[in-house]
This record gives sequence, C-alpha cells and structure tokens, in this order.
Amino acid sequence: MSKKKPYKGEKAHAPDAPVRNPFLPLIYLSFFLSGTAGLMYEIVWMRLLTLSFGSMVFAVGAVLSSFMAGLALGNFFFGRAADTWRRPLLGYALLEAGIGLTAFLVPPLLNLARRAAIGYGGATSSFMGQALLTFGLSFIVLMIPTALMGGTLPVISRALIRRNKDVAGKVGALYSLNTFGAVLGVALAGLLILPKIGLRNTMLLAVAINLVVAVAVGILSLPLRVPVAPRSDAPTRRRLKPAYTSGLVLAFAIGFSGLASMIYEVSWSRSLALVIGSSIYAFNTMLLSFIFGIGLGSLVFALLFRKKAPSLALFSY
Repeated sequence: MSKKKPYKGEKAHAPDAPVRNPFLPLIYLSFFLSGTAGLMYEIVWMRLLTLSFGSMVFAVGAVLSSFMAGLALGNFFFGRAADTWRRPLLGYALLEAGIGLTAFLVPPLLNLARRAAIGYGGATSSFMGQALLTFGLSFIVLMIPTALMGGTLPVISRALIRRNKDVAGKVGALYSLNTFGAVLGVALAGLLILPKIGLRNTMLLAVAINLVVAVAVGILSLPLRVPVAPRSDAPTRRRLKPAYTSGLVLAFAIGFSGLASMIYEVSWSRSLALVIGSSIYAFNTMLLSFIFGIGLGSLVFALLFRKKAPSLALFSY
C-alpha cells in the first residue's frame, strides 16, 4: 500500500506535529483585530437599537441575547464542520469576510424591523406587542453576523492546533488575544471615535477591519493545508459512553455559569448608570471592564496550563 503524499506546498510531518507557519504573528494579529471589530459592532448595534426601542433596557437585552446566542450557535456548528475542512485557515478568512458583509447589512435590516414593528403596534395599539416584535426581529437580524463570529475561534484553532496537549493552552491564548482585541474595540467605539465620526463611519471602519483581515489571512492560508481528522471508530465511542453523564452535567454547569455572567453584566450596567448618570457610558464602562477581566483570566490560565491539563475540579472554584 502506497503512502499518502503530502499536499502541494505542505511538508510531510507527523499527524500530531504542530503547524509551522512563518506568518503566524500576522495571523494572531488578525484574530486580535477581529475581536476589535466584533465589539465595535456591538456598541453600534446597541446604539441603533436604543433608538429603535426608545429604551436602553430593551436594547441591551436584545444585543446581549442575540450576541451570545449567535456566538454559541456558530461555535457549535463551525466547530464540528471545521474538522472536515482541508483549508481551515481559508475557511476562517471566509468567515471574516462574511462577518463584514452581513454586518454592513445590519442597519438597513434593523430599520426594516423597526418599521414592521411600528406598523404592527399601530394596528394593535399594543406597546408590548411592538416591543416584543422589534426584539424578535432584531434578534434574528443580529444572529447572522454573530453566528459567523462564533465560528472564528474553533476554525482558527483547528488551523493552528494539531496536538491534543496544546488545546488548553493555545485555545486559551487565542481566546485571550481575541478578547483583548475586543477591549480595544469597546474603547475605540464606545469612548473615542464614535462620538467624533458617528455610528455609520464607526460601523464602516469595523467592516473594513473584517475585510482586510479576510484578505490578509486568505493570502496567508494558500500554502497551508491541514489533513482531515479521521473519524472515530466504534471502540472509541464505547470508551466515551461512561463519560456521557458527567459531560452532560458539566455542560449544564457551564451554561448556568454563562447565565449568571449575563445577569451580572446587565445588573452592573444598571448600577453604573446610577453612579455615572449616563446609560450609554455606563454600558461601555461595564463592557470594557467585563471583557478585560475575561481576557486577563484566559491569558493567566492559558499560561498556567500551557504544558499540563487542568483539573476539572478547578472549574468549581
């Protein structure tokens, strides 16, 4: 039986060998900028929905719920699909392009959603019905780009990580890098450039960042292919069965942890509004602190568990 030849432009290496790419720092920079653009969108969308709802409470709820739901959906779907892609880095570039293009369409789609909700509210004279319809339509609109955002981490991880022992450290490092980029996005959009250049230009700047990242990573991905992950055989599936229950419990625990985090985020935003006096700047300040803490925690634990697997008991602390 003849051995499988390596792809053109790819050096032969062991299946679990780390990916070598001389442009790795540029790829990391691109992922950092991707986080910057993502949170610039969140600030812009929150402002737009505040105008649509006439209340920041509904706007924050709509943006946070759609953002988190989209990230979860994209992470789940693209995380599974990326294992079958021979060019996951090119797939990541396409995701970035998709984020920019769909985010560009968000303002007109939100405007259509607002008009539809106003028409419904005028016909029924129901403020709650109008608010719920606006919430639902806005949720659907924002789910499209945020689902693409959710796919970026698993896809770029698939492209850059080949050894199981590197997963905890490198995924944590990638996540912290993207999160620190998000901190920059909040600072830029929420506190610096948005008051000077306006919502539309801030959004266009974020779109430009995504498209530049897409083109750059697309070019860098051309010489790099990753072999498709082999399918698990039956004995492997049997070995995993006893861990199903504990895995399900852990999944629910992580889900409730995320629920608590979102409750903290909303309540802290309202509390800061009482101190700062402006709901907009209270939300920006809360988001900046919240994301910076997440990024810092990811970086610390990525460094701690760079060469050893963390204990599951650590999650309870």
